[in-house]
Amino acid sequence: MKLDRLLAITMLLINRKKMTASELARHFEVSERTILRDMEAIGQAGIPIVSYQGVNGGFGIMENFRVDRNVLTEDDVVSIITALKGVSATLEDRKMEGTLEKIRGLVSPKNGAHIEGLGKRLVIDFSPWGISEGLRQKLNRVRQAMEENRILCFHYTNSSGENSFRVIEPLSIAYKGFSWYIYGYCRTKENYRVFRLSRMRNPELGEEKFDPARRIVEEINWLGVPDNSRPEVDLFMKFAPRARVRVEDFFDAENIQVQEDGFILVRVQYPEDAWVYSTILSFGEDVEVLEPERIRTIISEKAKKIWERYQG
Repeated sequence: MKLDRLLAITMLLINRKKMTASELARHFEVSERTILRDMEAIGQAGIPIVSYQGVNGGFGIMENFRVDRNVLTEDDVVSIITALKGVSATLEDRKMEGTLEKIRGLVSPKNGAHIEGLGKRLVIDFSPWGISEGLRQKLNRVRQAMEENRILCFHYTNSSGENSFRVIEPLSIAYKGFSWYIYGYCRTKENYRVFRLSRMRNPELGEEKFDPARRIVEEINWLGVPDNSRPEVDLFMKFAPRARVRVEDFFDAENIQVQEDGFILVRVQYPEDAWVYSTILSFGEDVEVLEPERIRTIISEKAKKIWERYQG
């Protein structure tokens, strides 16, 4: 951890030219005495640290000193900064901020502003509008369990509405289809499982640790493999003209056909489950299921139950 801090301090001074011991202490949440020892260690490692006296004093690095950046092109730096900003915005991670400082330190001053400008042209932010503090806390709790190789305990509700208590060895996190998923070895089921973060309740870190080397961490493609356990249904739906914007937001263009009268026809194929029904119902009176008849009947019955609930 100390080595990471020393490198981060070096990059901060390269980027900002001068910082006081108190500023660095607050940034890294350590004492000023620790910062002074760090400065001595950085100097002994051959980095030319300069101490400025007076009211506007502080620590800096000798002018024209630069970390060798030949291994990264300008495009490489832009791509890395863009990706890290997206993750940092979601997790509010101090470590990620430190990593960004290190990457910026690989850029010469004259190109720094140019690269920052390029980075602002493409913004990747995994957090939804108005991300809740509860979701962010769950994400950070899972990450902490992974970093410390500790088991994670939580209550879970699956897609069928069944509740259970799980104990898992968390191995990886992935963001897919506007949702966060956790992949790990479930001790409760004695097999590898994928858990949707939004369905986890009260995740707590256990005291017991596990050896991640004993487990298989699949490629991220494990989320892209279709779930063959649920039969797929071919849906043919008709939407009102006023729903066009939302339809185009939700479905791919190749699945959409706009008629001359403005009504919209959509053909899609999804694994059939409660999510399909709720998605159709979310369009309210602006959608009609044309095929298959079985799904049309299910939606009709659900709409009737909703109507009945609001009577009397």
